[in-house]
Amino acid sequence: MTAVRPLEDAYPLTRMQQTLLVRCLSYPTQPLYMGQWWAVLEGDLDEQAFADAWQSAVDRHTTLRSGFHWDLKDQPFQVAPRQAGLTVRRDDWSGEPDWRARLDTFLAEDRAQPFDLKKPPLMRIACLRLAPRRHLVVWTRHHLTVDGWSLGVILDEVFTLYKARRTGQAPSLPPAPAFRAYVDWERATDRSAALDHWRAVLAAHPLAESDRTEKNRATLAEASAPDIRAISRHLPASLTVDLSALARSAHVTLNTVVQAAWAIVGSRLAGSDTILFGSVETIRPPHLARSGTADLVGMQIHIQPVLAQVGDMPLRDWLESLQANAVAARSAGSIGMDDLRDLLGLPRDCLPFDSLIGFQNYPLDEAGAFADSGLTLADSGDITLPDMPLNLMVEQQPDGLCLHLMYDRHRYGEHDAALRLDMLATTLTALPEAAAHPVATIDAMPASVRATLLGAPWVGTPLPRPEQTVVATILDRAADQPDAPALGYAGQRVTYTELIGAASAVALTAPDVRDAGLRVAKVVAPELCALDVEHAARFLGGRRRYDEPFRVGLCDRSLSYEDINPDPHPFP
Repeated sequence: MTAVRPLEDAYPLTRMQQTLLVRCLSYPTQPLYMGQWWAVLEGDLDEQAFADAWQSAVDRHTTLRSGFHWDLKDQPFQVAPRQAGLTVRRDDWSGEPDWRARLDTFLAEDRAQPFDLKKPPLMRIACLRLAPRRHLVVWTRHHLTVDGWSLGVILDEVFTLYKARRTGQAPSLPPAPAFRAYVDWERATDRSAALDHWRAVLAAHPLAESDRTEKNRATLAEASAPDIRAISRHLPASLTVDLSALARSAHVTLNTVVQAAWAIVGSRLAGSDTILFGSVETIRPPHLARSGTADLVGMQIHIQPVLAQVGDMPLRDWLESLQANAVAARSAGSIGMDDLRDLLGLPRDCLPFDSLIGFQNYPLDEAGAFADSGLTLADSGDITLPDMPLNLMVEQQPDGLCLHLMYDRHRYGEHDAALRLDMLATTLTALPEAAAHPVATIDAMPASVRATLLGAPWVGTPLPRPEQTVVATILDRAADQPDAPALGYAGQRVTYTELIGAASAVALTAPDVRDAGLRVAKVVAPELCALDVEHAARFLGGRRRYDEPFRVGLCDRSLSYEDINPDPHPFP
């Protein structure tokens, strides 16, 4: 008799899985890439049959039985044992007066228990009884093994298996393909075309130095663990109809229209015509969808870079160019985030961009999954915790578009995130009537912001006289918070101690700059001269990062100044 091996398969990770794994290992206590789908089910739920159905789904798919190992070989790999027991928690919440508030607490506590990535399955189920015929189900899973498309596939299978168990019949499910097929396909694809494509694109449209070193692309070593928060906005169905009409007239998808609006918002806030962000795209190779097999379950997405030039091109033409660029990028193949980071010349522990957009168009028919099960869906929700500083998820619903923005509170404050989402809603509202307008003229300012600026009580009235000078205020703050950041730009920081130190050096040499060894570019009058700030910075013992120390130092000596040749890119 031949012994059955405990391991079914072992194989490498996809490029996207490798990217996610690196981030997870960087923050092992954080719930990164954990998803929580919850639903309120009404009807007679057979809890044991329900738990067995979930276990059967795990048994069917190798990816749901996979664990990840990174410290045994040179490259990480995933291992699928033949069996992996699913944890199903059962609790009685029938005496809970407010199940929704209790759910929020439960989800937070559940997220505080990250998966051990080496021990499959990377998912768990909670079945919470609210009443004899009312249950709350929570499915917690990790995106290393389950992407958005797989979500619907697994739910369909679970309820097919549940209905079969309830009726005592064999489930009518075709064999499930192994995830190795996708991994082998990806490893066989030629990466050189994608690298050549993006190398050429970035050479033709280089990002400004300030864009490439923007503060939100902090390295892992410098960044705090992400603190993901979320806000949402809902756009009416009538606007969705108008945006869809605009998309058809430009021969583009609604996803491209949303990406265009996101690019406009990013351009206005960054003060740059060139914007780089990522778009989540699903890759389902047609040859893997073989007849007679179930849909392949597993992480089958990649991040498609979007490089948008926001200029004076008419909107409809610009939309067509964005779509054409996306088609060309897809034809060249997918590029890994690590490869893109290297092309941008960024540190190896740095993200290539700080925002990601995903347009949810995968098949998730929750109501259809429950058909003929004796259960109805009363309510549901889904929460995912990424780690990108900005993550915009757009969902097209029967009653309109839902804009869901997740943001890292360490990088973006609540007001900043809310402003971006309001600007996006404003821009999307303006697009249908702006098809022939230059993109640069499209209004992205929310009405609330406009009203605040134009209707403020101080508009048209003299400002109150300050109690002390600006320099005195800075000195007071320096004495109170010497190590607090005083200046910040493009990832660089200057504390109040550093600012005052540099300003004092300027003040000491300011009485007679010509005798202090500073290069005087031109003497206009005895009391008026031009100072070479670049040379002055080196003379003062440091490289030029900011003009502010010179301004503060000159003001401290009661000297006036005027920039005669301001440098728009002051960083070396």
